[in-house]
Amino acid sequence: MDKKTKFFVTLLVFLAGIAAIMYIGRLASQSAEIEAWYSSLKKPASTPHEYIFPLVWWILYFMMALSASILFCRPKTSKRAVALTFWGLQLFFNVLWSFFFFTFRSPLLAVFDIGFLWVTVILAVITAFRVSRSAGWFMIPNALWVSYAVYLNIAIVVLN
Repeated sequence: MDKKTKFFVTLLVFLAGIAAIMYIGRLASQSAEIEAWYSSLKKPASTPHEYIFPLVWWILYFMMALSASILFCRPKTSKRAVALTFWGLQLFFNVLWSFFFFTFRSPLLAVFDIGFLWVTVILAVITAFRVSRSAGWFMIPNALWVSYAVYLNIAIVVLN
């Protein structure tokens, strides 16, 4: 298999995996009861409109899949393994956050998770850059958004 085909197939596999993760996260946060609970929370004035979140996450997940595909297609090294491990961990904490915040209705528990998420995203960025500059750059928007999400999550805990 040539490099372009391998990259394309790898990207499709990562996108399919991420789509499954998105679906699981959506299940954790979607019901009339959960939507009513979320609407009742006091939120900071800088909270984006609800339609912004899925749009941003679609873009971020696509960029994360690009990053992972670039990493996966690089030669097998310990640096690549570490980068892919942190990539997977940040995705794990990402989906876990939806369950803590929405399913368990615990913004406080979600703060602890998002702290781990933020650390693993930063480590994913750093380790990706050590393998491929483009893989690292594709993770930067995720790090910025999660940093903003940390602020929003903490603000919701404080306000409620």
